[in-house]
Parts: sequence; C-alpha cells; structure tokens
Amino acid sequence: MFLVLECIGLLFTLNYHSYQRSKYINKSNAFNAVFQESVFGVSHYFSLEKENEYLIEENLELKRKLYRVDNNLTSFEIESAKVIDNKFKGRNNILLIDKGSADSIKTDMGVINAKGVIGIVNHSSKNFSSVLSILNPSIQLNARLLNSNYFGTISWNSEDYNTVQLEDIPREALISKGDTVVTGGRSVIFPDGIPIGVISTIENVNNRFSRIDITLFNDMANIRDVYVVENKNLEEILELEKLEDE
Repeated sequence: MFLVLECIGLLFTLNYHSYQRSKYINKSNAFNAVFQESVFGVSHYFSLEKENEYLIEENLELKRKLYRVDNNLTSFEIESAKVIDNKFKGRNNILLIDKGSADSIKTDMGVINAKGVIGIVNHSSKNFSSVLSILNPSIQLNARLLNSNYFGTISWNSEDYNTVQLEDIPREALISKGDTVVTGGRSVIFPDGIPIGVISTIENVNNRFSRIDITLFNDMANIRDVYVVENKNLEEILELEKLEDE
C-alpha cells in the first residue's frame, strides 16, 4: 500500500509541477543515454573480432592480387594465420601459428605481416607450425637497400630485441641512417621488397662497414596476425641448384 501511494504521489507531482517533471525527464534521458552508450560499447567490443577477421581476409585478397600483378611475384602464394604462442626474450625465439600441413603449410615458407618480415616456418604438424623468428641466430635473410641494388645479409647477434644486423654490404654503397632495408628477392623464401627495418647505426673500419644495425619495423614481442608466403616454384629451383652444385 505504501508503494502504491508513493507512486500515486509521484504521478501527481510530475503532472502538476513542471519543474519536477522537467528534472525527471532530464534524469531519465541522461540515464537512458548512459545505458545506450554502455550497450553500444559492449556490442562494439564483441564485434571487433569479426571486424578484424574481415580486415585480415580483405588484406589477404589484396596481397594476393598484388602478387599476381607484379611479374616478379607471380610464383608466390599467400595464406593468413594467427600467432598462438610467442617464445620471446631468449636467443632461439620461436612463434607458433594456427596453420599446419592440413593448410598446405610446409617447412621453409616465409612468414610476414603488414609491417614486414616475421620469420621462416621451421616445422609443421597437421594443424600447427613453428616459425623461427627473425630474432633467431640461425636465420640469415637476403636483403637490399630500398633505393639501390646493393645487397647484403640480415642476421641477429642476440643483443637487442629491436635490432638486427646487415652484413656483406659493399663498401662502395652510399648508405645513411634512416635508409629502409627490404628483402632482396634473391631468396627462394621471400618475394622482393618485403620491409624489414631502417638503418640506425653505421660503423666503419678501414673504409669497410664493420657494423650496420637495422631497427625492425615489427615489435616482435607483439605479433598476432601473420601471412605465410609460399614459393610455388621452390622445389624446382632447389632441384636446379642441386644439379648446379653437382
């Protein structure tokens, strides 16, 4: 009875007192706005995963079209994957991705993302693959300066987790801090022109480059969505190289 009388009294107050009615409406609108904003925020949060998946697939298709258009990249195919484990902060850094032999992922396939080189597939099971990170001393990548045809080799000296080293650059090369370094295209694993990083340190001894440090574009501790690159002509090229060696 008390609650019924309270409700009746509230209705009379709102009906016959414009000030109280306006305050009530304003508070109701404010509460409704906050509630709607919260509902939108929650629904938007749960939709981000689907939006992200859509963007990944869209980027995948764009990369495939790019590889088909560029005559230098016609032998490469690409597949998306996710990093489900990242063994970081050691010397032999390895990532685990959620694609394996069932998805045609094989040893010696390149792994990249939107920012650049990640590493090389090391082993594959049916549904998963391990990837040797670019921050792994056992990896050496063919690389070149973006704005020239001077080639060298990328490796990691196990010191800085943001930095790799560029070796074997001819002393005639004109290089400067801030120059971009990309994959060289002489490798059977990566297409030409995949970003790696920028030159951050240059040391010279007797007119020779004793050390060239490259700051990576990727934060290797924070990798999730990647693309696996397959050279469709890999086996044919390796067989030909084997015959040449013999």
